[in-house]
Amino acid sequence: MKQIIKSIIKKIPSLYNFIVFQRKKLISKTEKKQYILKRWRESFHEELNIENPKTYNEKLQWGKIYSNNNLAKKCADKLLVREYVKEKIGNNYLNDLIKVYENTKSIDFSRLPNQFVIKATHDSGSVLIVKDKLKIDLEKLKEIEKNLKINYGHLSKEWVYDDIKPKIIIEKFLESEDGKSLKDYKIFCFNGQPKIIQVDLDRFEGHKRNFYDTSWNRLDLEIEYPSVDYDVKKPDLLDEMLLASKKLAEPFNHVRVDWYIHHNKLIFGEMTFFHGSGFEKFSSLEWEEKMGSWFEVSKDLSYK
Repeated sequence: MKQIIKSIIKKIPSLYNFIVFQRKKLISKTEKKQYILKRWRESFHEELNIENPKTYNEKLQWGKIYSNNNLAKKCADKLLVREYVKEKIGNNYLNDLIKVYENTKSIDFSRLPNQFVIKATHDSGSVLIVKDKLKIDLEKLKEIEKNLKINYGHLSKEWVYDDIKPKIIIEKFLESEDGKSLKDYKIFCFNGQPKIIQVDLDRFEGHKRNFYDTSWNRLDLEIEYPSVDYDVKKPDLLDEMLLASKKLAEPFNHVRVDWYIHHNKLIFGEMTFFHGSGFEKFSSLEWEEKMGSWFEVSKDLSYK
């Protein structure tokens, strides 16, 4: 019966979005450690080893509760991180910023190109790709507007988002030659060193991902999404991508640096400090423990 009710609700976008918004408000008010322990138990059917973490996901949960870093907070802000990227590696790696707005209601669509991307600066997921501004997904736009009223740090329990002032940024739309979404290259860095590369494919058409080491050897690893049954071609700009990631990751014990390649140019995506919020499931315990061993946690200084 519950599944039937859920399927009916999902067919009514306005009702579904209202219920999701109310649930977000409830989670935001829940005490951090209590929520993390409860969600871990529900996700993995075991107790979280929060005081002596070993695996990658366990250490991310530990970091949510005990760590803090002002530079990481700046880099989680999708607008302010542009300043950091410009300082560290230059603004030629940044996607074109078309406009900044206080909210979606203030967007002047008449002054925008036909194609663009709408992003909220303060959270993860509030993104709307517009390929034709005469056919904008109004329900998604309303959802983003509602999300501006939610403190995503309180919702996700990731302190990097706690103090971000919500804004809307409009960026240039980047499209691959075949019309599909661009490959998304995510570089997992530990103590400033790139270690693993996640390649996300067809994120909006049937999400899959492959993993490679820094020499582009394929890894026997899946995290949350299935891999494809073919090898992704080694990008020509891999060395440049790794060097730029190293420079951006240098101050941190752990961060994921994301990239796109558009017309043979490297474009910065974002910096993420809590991959999958520490709840994405690994296909291999060995890999989860290995990635966990690559960065140390300390109550005095978890990030450099």
